[in-house]
Amino acid sequence: MIKKSKFTLLVLAFITTGTLAQNKETPLTSVLNKYSAKWPKTVTFSQTTTIYGPNGERKQTWYEAGWFPDYFRIDFNREKGSSVLINNDKEYYFKEGKLARTGPNTNPLILITNGMYFLPKDTVVKKLLNLGIDESKFHRYNWKGHKVLVVGTTTTDTTKAQLWFDEKELYLVRFIQPDGKDTMDVRFDKHQKIGNSWHEMAIDVYQNGKLIQKEEYFDFKTDIKLDEAIFDPEKFGTVHWLNK
Repeated sequence: MIKKSKFTLLVLAFITTGTLAQNKETPLTSVLNKYSAKWPKTVTFSQTTTIYGPNGERKQTWYEAGWFPDYFRIDFNREKGSSVLINNDKEYYFKEGKLARTGPNTNPLILITNGMYFLPKDTVVKKLLNLGIDESKFHRYNWKGHKVLVVGTTTTDTTKAQLWFDEKELYLVRFIQPDGKDTMDVRFDKHQKIGNSWHEMAIDVYQNGKLIQKEEYFDFKTDIKLDEAIFDPEKFGTVHWLNK
């Protein structure tokens, strides 16, 4: 096999990233410009969750509702009152109907899959930087037979946190986030166009190259009327979107 010289690699990198740069618009800007006025304000869906562990796999059904950019709710076990409420930047975990713990919102998926379409670009850029993603760095790549735009890295440095978007429709297909010795790799699949926006119907989560969780969505609904109280930890257990 012929080895490529450093000069050749640099030229290829320039061609790949330079073509994008000539448009004077970063991929993130293109994504936000396309979907910010079209993204649904609310979503509800159910999901079959398969968790892979040392003792085999476990299947669960979760029920989820979002009101973007500030609110999200996951009900892990409706009968036992096990849920997490995300209210702005805080998380509230409930177990058996009682508040078990609170803390900062550490789930980046809400931002990158929905929330960012309702925020000013400057705010999105800052939040992505907090995740280690520099939107000024990007390149093109072929993945699974499709052209994608990779945000957060260049062709000469692919070890940073990054977002991958389908080049044609600009929907999210992958999120990679290194964290110390561990690397989280979230792959979004089976996209469907609902209204004016594309939404994934399946997610595979890998840690250090090993599949640890699979999510399959169903009963996916957008722009439905929700009661803001379902995201209020003070009113937990008194109202629920599934009861409507």
